[in-house]
Amino acid sequence: MFIGWFLKNAAEQGYRQYVMHAALGGVRAHHAMTRDPETVPADVNLRTLVDQYFMLRRFHSFPVVDNGRPVGLISLARVKEVPRDEWERRTVRDVMRPLDDQITVASTDGLTDVLEKINDTDNRRVLVIDDGNLVGIITGTDIAGWLKRAKEMD
Repeated sequence: MFIGWFLKNAAEQGYRQYVMHAALGGVRAHHAMTRDPETVPADVNLRTLVDQYFMLRRFHSFPVVDNGRPVGLISLARVKEVPRDEWERRTVRDVMRPLDDQITVASTDGLTDVLEKINDTDNRRVLVIDDGNLVGIITGTDIAGWLKRAKEMD
């Protein structure tokens, strides 16, 4: 009975993945991204980041910029790893996750590829970067919202 239950669940999960990939086929990152996301400067100390960004907004992470150029991603989880008595002297740059291929996509990348990256990152979001410029951000919620709208159009 356990083997039957396991196989049934595996088949259902495989089917859900197939349906999701079929729905996302041909859809590009720019279709689901949140455009022009709010950013934080790399040189802000962690106390200011917490007080003026995390406590006043609903976001759990922000793209980090230096002179208007994206340089990383800062999350509340990363800040919480730093002892509070160091927040005044440590900056966002000190604890942010620097940009790399794992947390960045281009606006023309397919949503299936974007979803795989989101699932593989600890922040559960990716930055959309074109020609070195931050043009958007995508979370799992953004993709779910796009799927919901697409389903409503059927």
